[in-house]
Amino acid sequence: EKVEIVSLLDCLGVPMIEVGIPVMGGDEAEAIRRMIALRPKAKLVGWNRGKREDLETSLALGLSYVHIGLPASKQLLEQGLRRDRSWLLETMADLVQWAKKRVEFVSISAEDVSRSEPDFLVQYAQVAHQAGADRIRLSDTLGLATPNYYANLVTRVLKETKIAVMVHAH
Repeated sequence: EKVEIVSLLDCLGVPMIEVGIPVMGGDEAEAIRRMIALRPKAKLVGWNRGKREDLETSLALGLSYVHIGLPASKQLLEQGLRRDRSWLLETMADLVQWAKKRVEFVSISAEDVSRSEPDFLVQYAQVAHQAGADRIRLSDTLGLATPNYYANLVTRVLKETKIAVMVHAH
């Protein structure tokens, strides 16, 4: 079904499609291989956790467009990963630089933006851009952001950085 959906989206002219999580392996990896074999016009993007091993799996499958998901809120960082913001910024920059040397396009998430301070999100976007990321995804992981919050955040990030911005809302 996923392969058929990618084929149909490609026929419709969708320029970029996030196709799955390569590191899951098994049926997921096989579906991604089949999507790549279609040779679509659309750019196929693999979703990766903030781990080099995930990115290596995406590259091994033949993906040249990757997305890296990392939390941005203190809650997800401290409670989920037991890490701090300095670790996040350093890890994110290292992963983006590593990936950018190997693939055409790198997208990075700032997950849980509704519980993150806008000043930090701007800093995160600036570091991502300086590291070579092509796009930042401002992800409202918990679905708490209002349209006005998102509009203000996107406007500010675009004003204070030069990175392309997308949103992921729930």
